[in-house]
Amino acid sequence: MAKVYTKTGDKGETSLLNGERVSKTNTLITTYGELDMLNAYLGLISSKFINTDMDQEFITSIQRNIFSISSYISCPKNDRETYKIKIIPSNEITKLEDKIDLYDLEMPIQTKFIIPGASETSSIIHIARTICRKVEIILIENNFELTLIQYLNRLSDFLFVLSRYYNFKNNFTEINWP
Repeated sequence: MAKVYTKTGDKGETSLLNGERVSKTNTLITTYGELDMLNAYLGLISSKFINTDMDQEFITSIQRNIFSISSYISCPKNDRETYKIKIIPSNEITKLEDKIDLYDLEMPIQTKFIIPGASETSSIIHIARTICRKVEIILIENNFELTLIQYLNRLSDFLFVLSRYYNFKNNFTEINWP
């Protein structure tokens, strides 16, 4: 197995998929860092669902999509065909919407703003939601494809509903504002 460290990034640069060297402060590189953090939090959320009736496999499918988004933005437009990098399909947005609708049907209607903190797991889900929103904004600012922006927008909506659903299923009382 190859070594984890290459020392090629020791001077503040890294490589894009096509080998082009860029600063680690490049917007795309910081965006993968945010996506990586989102994926790590999704992994933490998934680990909280072990031996529960919460949908661990659905979270894992989202993690795969986050990796796909990372690879898509890490590859310059001109090289995507060469490296067979494709945008995530729009049916992934529909899957999120379907899950949101399913969870919403089971819960009482939300009438107030929610303050994160009703449970540790729901708070972790809210952290993932805020990271997702941050990535969405970065992609909007950098004129990325609408499908990616829509997916991240729907993912943050899903994470909000998931936090509520987790609290509902586990009898935690949400903290409302005002």
